[in-house]
Amino acid sequence: MAARLGELAKTVPGGLVAAARAGHAGDAGEAAHWRTTEEVLLRGRTEHTLLAVPTP
Repeated sequence: MAARLGELAKTVPGGLVAAARAGHAGDAGEAAHWRTTEEVLLRGRTEHTLLAVPTP
Protein backbone atom coordinates (compact mmCIF):
# COMPACT_ATOMS: atom_id res chain seq x y z
CA MET A 1 0.00 0.00 0.00
CA ALA A 2 2.81 2.43 0.83
CA ALA A 3 4.30 2.07 -2.65
CA ARG A 4 0.93 2.74 -4.29
CA LEU A 5 0.30 5.77 -2.08
CA GLY A 6 3.78 7.03 -2.99
CA GLU A 7 2.89 6.80 -6.67
CA LEU A 8 -0.39 8.60 -6.07
CA ALA A 9 1.28 11.34 -4.03
CA LYS A 10 3.12 12.49 -7.16
CA THR A 11 -0.23 13.59 -8.60
CA VAL A 12 -1.61 15.35 -5.51
CA PRO A 13 -0.96 19.02 -4.71
CA GLY A 14 1.56 19.11 -1.86
CA GLY A 15 2.85 15.64 -2.74
CA LEU A 16 1.61 13.94 0.42
CA VAL A 17 -1.23 11.46 0.77
CA ALA A 18 -2.01 8.75 3.30
CA ALA A 19 -4.64 6.16 3.96
CA ALA A 20 -7.25 7.90 6.10
CA ARG A 21 -7.07 5.17 8.71
CA ALA A 22 -3.39 6.04 9.26
CA GLY A 23 -4.02 9.78 9.45
CA HIS A 24 -6.76 9.30 12.01
CA ALA A 25 -5.02 6.57 14.00
CA GLY A 26 -3.13 9.07 16.15
CA ASP A 27 -4.51 11.19 18.92
CA ALA A 28 -7.10 13.88 18.29
CA GLY A 29 -4.41 16.54 17.87
CA GLU A 30 -2.75 14.61 15.06
CA ALA A 31 -6.03 13.64 13.41
CA ALA A 32 -6.95 17.33 13.23
CA HIS A 33 -4.11 17.84 10.75
CA TRP A 34 -5.65 15.52 8.14
CA ARG A 35 -8.77 15.69 6.00
CA THR A 36 -10.27 12.86 3.99
CA THR A 37 -10.66 13.31 0.27
CA GLU A 38 -11.82 10.35 -1.79
CA GLU A 39 -11.84 6.59 -2.06
CA VAL A 40 -9.61 5.00 -4.69
CA LEU A 41 -8.84 1.48 -5.76
CA LEU A 42 -5.07 1.16 -5.57
CA ARG A 43 -3.37 -1.08 -8.09
CA GLY A 44 -3.11 -4.63 -6.78
CA ARG A 45 -5.73 -4.12 -4.06
CA THR A 46 -9.25 -5.51 -3.93
CA GLU A 47 -10.75 -2.97 -1.51
CA HIS A 48 -11.02 0.78 -1.91
CA THR A 49 -8.80 2.99 0.25
CA LEU A 50 -10.08 6.23 1.74
CA LEU A 51 -7.41 8.88 1.26
CA ALA A 52 -6.35 11.71 3.55
CA VAL A 53 -4.20 14.75 2.89
CA PRO A 54 -2.73 17.27 5.33
CA THR A 55 -4.92 20.25 6.10
CA PRO A 56 -3.55 23.57 4.94
